[in-house]
Amino acid sequence: MLVEADRSKATSAVRTQLSAIFISLELSQSKWLMTSLAPGNGEKMSKFTVAARDVAKLLARFAEVQRKAEARTDTRYGFVVIQEAGLDSFWLHRRLEAEGIESYVVDPASIAVSRHAPCEDDRIDGEMLLRTLLAYMCHRHARQALRTSFCSRRSRHSSISLIFILINIMRLLIISDA
Repeated sequence: MLVEADRSKATSAVRTQLSAIFISLELSQSKWLMTSLAPGNGEKMSKFTVAARDVAKLLARFAEVQRKAEARTDTRYGFVVIQEAGLDSFWLHRRLEAEGIESYVVDPASIAVSRHAPCEDDRIDGEMLLRTLLAYMCHRHARQALRTSFCSRRSRHSSISLIFILINIMRLLIISDA
């Protein structure tokens, strides 16, 4: 995933060039809320609701998001999904992985949240999950880039600069909620 500063838009501190469709799932007993961030849609997140345990409709919604992203960018993208550990998360994770979808299940206590805003319950919202997933993917990409740069014996100065740039990008992604 490439991330670069965008000075042309006053509303966004960081512009992301997404290499996948990122989806967070909030799973409850009656419905599943899907929040997606797709390439070619700016930084706009879309939300959809699907009946709980209806994997066929969930996958159909995934396909619809993928079709729209492909129509906007002329590129077919894969999925990266995140959901909180809980009620249906582990069997759904296994099902998504069987479908070839990259999936992550996270412990809600491992996600940094703002302690200043009043919280109605202990659930993490879909947008926070997506920001966490983006920060993780950025970190993973940064580690791979650093490993590649050290292996190819590029100058140490450019590698250190890359480290600081990526750390600042991750901070912006995490702090953008506060």
